[in-house]
Amino acid sequence: MIRAVIFDYGGTMTARFESEYSLVSKFFSVSQEEAREKAQGIIHAFQRGEVTEAGFLRSMANVFGYERKISSVASIFGGYSGYNEPDGEMLGIVKRLRERGYVTALLSNVVQPHVDFNRSRGNYDHFSPVILSCEVGMRKPERGIYELALSRLGRRPEECVFIDDLPKYLAAAERLGIKPILFESPAQVRQELLALGLAI
Repeated sequence: MIRAVIFDYGGTMTARFESEYSLVSKFFSVSQEEAREKAQGIIHAFQRGEVTEAGFLRSMANVFGYERKISSVASIFGGYSGYNEPDGEMLGIVKRLRERGYVTALLSNVVQPHVDFNRSRGNYDHFSPVILSCEVGMRKPERGIYELALSRLGRRPEECVFIDDLPKYLAAAERLGIKPILFESPAQVRQELLALGLAI
């Protein structure tokens, strides 16, 4: 029996947004291939909370030979509000699940400035536990972050569903026995939850 539903945040609870490597390529005027090659390790370290925002910005400027000071993460990735606000239909699903006694958790690869913004807006208030990569030192698809989610939930893998918009993150969860749902739309998510026997 399913007792907990774990949600990704960006691209699942929110509107889909341009990839970080596309945004990096535009900011530094390089190809997406070069952006991924040079920035991936730095971004992953930032998502794990291994570097501060200032350290991240310095590393990005150094690796791309950028001579001007970068004022903030938002300078590269754009303003926060447009892609951090939860979708109304998805939020409705979360609220209905909670009303019916299911645990709704959050599992997200995210950097601290986005966490600060989302917490200030109450965007995480409908989830517990909230597992954020930059706070736990792990990121999807690392096995440990899924095991941590299960531990904090106090649930067995087969009692949990994980909803994400990226197949590689779902595959890692499924290897542990968590049921995966690939996000396509709120209506599709609702139908798949109903098919698994959840009362929403």
